[in-house]
Amino acid sequence: MNILYDWLNNEVKLSIKITNIESQFSNGYYFGELLYLFHQQLDFMEKFRDSHLKQSMAGNFILIEPTLSNLGVAFNSNDAKDIIEQVSPRAV
Repeated sequence: MNILYDWLNNEVKLSIKITNIESQFSNGYYFGELLYLFHQQLDFMEKFRDSHLKQSMAGNFILIEPTLSNLGVAFNSNDAKDIIEQVSPRAV
């Protein structure tokens, strides 16, 4: 896991230091930023929100779903729903 943190923080250089992947990637925002930095998610700056409100999280995952599919990564709305429900069951 240290290799992944080192890559994200020292090579990719996301906008924040990643210290807990599960928590920090759970709303889809940093997935979007990562894809953006590799020129895969062109609408990141305009459409993604760094929020744990269910609506924002769902929006982020809806935006990355086609990108992940194009990259051959199996991810769908059920996966997004599972993540959102586990992370934010009380958020509106």
